[in-house]
Amino acid sequence: TWRLLRWMSRGNESPPWLRDEVERLAAIMSLRPPWVVLSPRVATPVVWGLARPTLIWPAQLGQAPSSSIWEGIIIHELAHLKRRDHWVGVLEIIATAIWWWNPLLWLVRHHLRENAELACDSWVIGTLPQGRRAYAEAILELCQNVTKTVASVPACGVGRGPRRSLERRLTMILRDRVHFRIPRTG
Repeated sequence: TWRLLRWMSRGNESPPWLRDEVERLAAIMSLRPPWVVLSPRVATPVVWGLARPTLIWPAQLGQAPSSSIWEGIIIHELAHLKRRDHWVGVLEIIATAIWWWNPLLWLVRHHLRENAELACDSWVIGTLPQGRRAYAEAILELCQNVTKTVASVPACGVGRGPRRSLERRLTMILRDRVHFRIPRTG
C-alpha cells in the first residue's frame, strides 16, 4: 500500500493520448475517468485509490501506440472500477490484518482475485467483441514487460499465479461466448 502511494506521488504526468483514451473508454462504460499517472516502477497497469482512483500506467508503455492495442487493458482496469474491486481490496486488507493466520483466508483471497480478473476480462470482451485477439496479445505483451521490470505489480493478473491461470484467462478471452454480467438470480 505504501509502495503504491509513493509511486503515485512520484509518478509523471500521463501523455495526452492515454488521458484521451481513458476518458473515451470511461464514457463508454459510464464511469468517471480516473486520474492517470506514469510510473517507471510498475510493470503492468493498476488502479489504486478510493475517493478518486488513479490508473498507474507503466512508463515503459507511455509511448503512443500505432494502433489501439492498449484499449482492452484500459477497459480491464476501468472494469475493476465499475465492479468496485478497489473497495473489495480494502476489505481484503482489513481481513488479512485480522485473520492472517487462517489458511482459508488465503485461499479465499486467491479465488477472489482470480475471479475478479476473469470478470474484468469478460467486461473487455463484452465492450470490444471484435478486439479479443488484440486484447489477448496485449496481455502477452504485458507478460513480457513483467519479466523485464525489476519491481512488478501484479495488476491485470499477469504477474500473479501459476501459468495455468494465465492459460485459463487467454482461453476464456478467445472463446466464442462469454457472459460478462451476472444474471439476476446470481
